[in-house]
Amino acid sequence: PDLAAVAELAEVFQRLFAAFFSARERCMFCSLAMLKFLAAHDVSATWVIGIRTHPFSAHSWVQYCGVVLSEVDGQAGQFQPLCSI
Repeated sequence: PDLAAVAELAEVFQRLFAAFFSARERCMFCSLAMLKFLAAHDVSATWVIGIRTHPFSAHSWVQYCGVVLSEVDGQAGQFQPLCSI
């Protein structure tokens, strides 16, 4: 699928997710749920886990063709990717 179609699916997911769950401090749950949602629409995205050292923190997000799909606040840019699946 092209990036615009995947971005639209990601927006639909985020609206549905926000209606039922809070994404605050639940980046892994949100990322895994989005991966499953996208897979149901035949989209194979990448799950990324990143860390930062000062102060130490970990974060999880979903990417497609290098574009972050699973967040709106831009936190992923503050983390060094550690693992991509």
